[in-house]
Parts: sequence; C-alpha cells; structure tokens
Amino acid sequence: MKLYIDVDVDQPYLVTDDGESVYVDDLREDGRNTEYLDQTVEAVSRWRAASKRRQARPVEVDELDPD
Repeated sequence: MKLYIDVDVDQPYLVTDDGESVYVDDLREDGRNTEYLDQTVEAVSRWRAASKRRQARPVEVDELDPD
C-alpha cells in the first residue's frame, strides 16, 4: 500500500495495490487504530508548510559587468 496525503484539503487516504482508496477518517470511524497514520499526516503537513516557506523567499540576483 501507498499513503497519499493531500495537505491542501486535509483529506489523507490510503491507496491499495489494486487502486482502491480508503480515507483515514473512514478508518477512524470503523474503530481502527490510526495513530501511525496520524503521525505521518502531521509530519508531512509540517514538512510541506516548511517547504512552502522556503520557496517564498525572494532571490537576489547580482548582475555582472561584462568588463
């Protein structure tokens, strides 16, 4: 299985090998233990937020004199 996390809409879901998806919220409602999934979702969300902050910085460019 692969874990796909859409941090923009905050709806993490699992995708099985045959292509079916199961939302983590549905697993919680079924009484499944999602502690590790919750930790993964939180870690990816923090990483994504930090990544966006790094990309938002302006880039300074020095022009070189052709001489």
